[in-house]
Amino acid sequence: MADATKDKHKTSSASIKELLISLVISFTMAFIFRGFAIEGFEIPTGSMGPTLLGKHVLVINPETGYRWVVGPKPTQLGVPPAPVQENVSVAGPMSGERIDLARERLRGGDRLFVLKYLRGLYDPDRWDVVVFRAPHANSNYIKRLIGLPNEQLAIVDGDVFTHPLGEIPAGWDEPSWSIQRKPEIVQRAVWQPMFDSSFTPPNPARRFRAPWIGEGSGWEGIRDARVYRYTRSAATSLAWDHENRPITDRTYYNDSGPPGGDHFPVSDVATSLGIEPEDAGVSATVELEARGMTFRASIEDSTIRLSRVMAGTEVAVEIESSDFDGLEPGRVTNIEFWHADQALWLFIDGKLVAGGPEDGAYELSPAERAAAATGRDWRTAAGIDGPATSSELSRPSTFVQPRLRWRFEGGPFALHRVRLDRDLHYKFTLRSDPPGIRGMHPTTPAMLDGDHFYFAGDNSPNSLDARMWDYTHPWIARSIEGGEPQHGLTHRDLVIGRAFVVYLPAPSRSGLLPFMFDFGRVRWVW
Repeated sequence: MADATKDKHKTSSASIKELLISLVISFTMAFIFRGFAIEGFEIPTGSMGPTLLGKHVLVINPETGYRWVVGPKPTQLGVPPAPVQENVSVAGPMSGERIDLARERLRGGDRLFVLKYLRGLYDPDRWDVVVFRAPHANSNYIKRLIGLPNEQLAIVDGDVFTHPLGEIPAGWDEPSWSIQRKPEIVQRAVWQPMFDSSFTPPNPARRFRAPWIGEGSGWEGIRDARVYRYTRSAATSLAWDHENRPITDRTYYNDSGPPGGDHFPVSDVATSLGIEPEDAGVSATVELEARGMTFRASIEDSTIRLSRVMAGTEVAVEIESSDFDGLEPGRVTNIEFWHADQALWLFIDGKLVAGGPEDGAYELSPAERAAAATGRDWRTAAGIDGPATSSELSRPSTFVQPRLRWRFEGGPFALHRVRLDRDLHYKFTLRSDPPGIRGMHPTTPAMLDGDHFYFAGDNSPNSLDARMWDYTHPWIARSIEGGEPQHGLTHRDLVIGRAFVVYLPAPSRSGLLPFMFDFGRVRWVW
């Protein structure tokens, strides 16, 4: 009996020892995994909204069912937002109607996993959403990577241009500048909705006004329906209402007031609709007038035509598609037209049929882009002979508003899901110190050597990022930069990793349970 008890104690001691060893190994592996592979982070602010959500209020329009988010009310620096937001008044992105919320609990930010970069094995790539140590604050930030080492970067009319790094800055009018185009998967992730007829109020109030205008008689439903119908056979058009709803970089996450004001015009847009002809022979054309050019995509029978017209000269791509027999009567055909990053894209039923980042591309240097977007001599618009902070590029009124229109022939037909989205637009940001607008003006270039990156937030109108950093934390300047701070630039030693999945989206602190997660928004990060 004594030997059995002794053996039992030995077995128990061995089990405890094995358990402790297993726990030590598990914790060690967890720390190694966290340090070198994957780590979790929570989004604190709205600088990446609406791609990633910081603390916010969820708003639901009871009439349309449209859901969107707005950030908390601004507070003094260092003061956290109130857990209960009172007297929140916001404008609906779809209907334009104001919604007043007396009391609404603040929701938490998205929680995501970050894949650590391993130098030489897995390095940062442009358009990654990256967590890094901010050089001006010595705290973790999350932004989109837009500038890579060994290049000069310029931001013009909201887009990103790069030039091989040289000993001296390249002028905006020099050759070898390249616009940086987003891959399709990233572009789809960053489109920001401006209107979708699917969310037209079923019983519109008097103040609702659809941002589309039908030409002539024969149009039905634009005022009060989700499906627009044209009942005649004559040629007609459907134009965006530029006077009342200009296409700008307004971000509803910020609820920054009515359209217009200090919002910059945006010419990079995506427009789409589903067309359902009653009879054969209906054709559709979409036209965008921007930057002194007319961009056009047309569908007539089985011919798909993509073109760009500038100063009376037309550059066209015409495609005879064996997979497309024209707009079929009684069938909804979905058409999607993009103009983004100096390229045209045309999709039919989700398939790219013309254009794209190569076949649909056109090239303008930063100087040519500034001239095309403003209709002025680029040196005059940039104010190249004066201080950067007085440049006309900092004024929205300097830029020419785009014009968008759909044209149709051979009706009648019905239109479903008539929609418009706009692209990210990195706006010109004024600061008293020129380094605060690094890369946005010819006299303040962003020069990235082999160890530095340039980051910007998707919520461009309300993001503290490389465009505005005019300070470097003393510890980072001393320990990372070797005593020579690089304002606005982030050293590779401060880069942590790429955000790749939102695993716990935006927990709610309202309702019966203390945390209610919106698992429908679990998603990959692009």
